[in-house]
Amino acid sequence: ALESGHMPIYPAPVSLPAVVAPLRLQLERLGKGNRMEWHIPDDLPYLSSDEQALTSILFHLLDNAQKYSPRGRIIITAQAVGKEVSVSVEDEGQGIPGEAIPFLFNRFYRANEEDSQDVYGYGLGLYVVRRFLEAMNGRIRAENREQGGARFIFWLNAFDEKGETEPK
Repeated sequence: ALESGHMPIYPAPVSLPAVVAPLRLQLERLGKGNRMEWHIPDDLPYLSSDEQALTSILFHLLDNAQKYSPRGRIIITAQAVGKEVSVSVEDEGQGIPGEAIPFLFNRFYRANEEDSQDVYGYGLGLYVVRRFLEAMNGRIRAENREQGGARFIFWLNAFDEKGETEPK
């Protein structure tokens, strides 16, 4: 729908803590929030974002962290960085095969494409994340953590005090 123009993106000033609150509550109700550590300051600048798209981005990244890291913490951190806000989702799983990192955000890409897989999926979640971020002039990067596990970091533009998008 996003590619065909049937899912328009309407960036507006969005509060990340306000988007996180219902998502966090939903995950806790489903019994999936007990491993998550949230470090989202209340005083972050507003993001230039579509609220539904941002919720979807966070959902997909958290879903992947849970699937690929069945044990250990999942750490969600946000901070203002210049005229942007960065958000990272880290897990303590096995990490990402180095040769897979350049392809993670491609449509239908799966690092493990064997018929019998421990982790379900079609290889669309990270593709959708990238497409939403691109539609909102954001970007994303995946990397392995030194201490093990994966880290996904995305950036979106912040709004200034006048409610206008600040350029990068």
